Amino acid sequence: MFKLLLVLLFCISTFNPRVSKKMPDENYKKALEMAAQMDNSFQKDYNDMRNEDFLKIISMIESSGGQNTNHREIQSGIHEGHRAAGQYGLMPNTMQEIANRMNQDGSLSDELRQVTSLPPDQMKAAIESNPMYERQLAEYLANQVLNRQHGDEEKAAYSWFQGHNLSPQEIQQRNYKEHDYVKKFNEYRDPENFQKLSELMNRKP
Repeated sequence: MFKLLLVLLFCISTFNPRVSKKMPDENYKKALEMAAQMDNSFQKDYNDMRNEDFLKIISMIESSGGQNTNHREIQSGIHEGHRAAGQYGLMPNTMQEIANRMNQDGSLSDELRQVTSLPPDQMKAAIESNPMYERQLAEYLANQVLNRQHGDEEKAAYSWFQGHNLSPQEIQQRNYKEHDYVKKFNEYRDPENFQKLSELMNRKP
């Protein structure tokens, strides 16, 4: 009870009408983060909100919020000849790797196991026709990259695009803040732009 009171006081003390109008969930998110540090029972709520915000921006970068999922074919590298799927731009190899990790921790459903076992083109079609499967994979990956990068959203965004197994140290050695993907991420992360993005995503069926 005392911890909840502290969270409430934090929300009140940091309330700023000008900022809150642009990004109304920000104070609540900060309060959850503070509460999670005091009590692990708040950690899931904080992670869920953090992941949701992160994925809204990724969706906007990858597909204009799900409006353009006709991804180009990759011409080289490990994804050569394949196309990303859905609003979050997940590659077939990435979806299979996520599924393997979900299987290891017991969170992979039989249905999603079957979908991620399909050939790339069939997997892409199945994922795009079942947004629930895409969302499960995207949420798992978002949680992974954000945790791996210790909550640093810029590094997590870079990792989403350049390789989700990159360590914080590897990314730190690169000029990641100047990468186009990170710049786009920061544009959408701006409070005013993020508020518009949230309104757009909330209107989607």
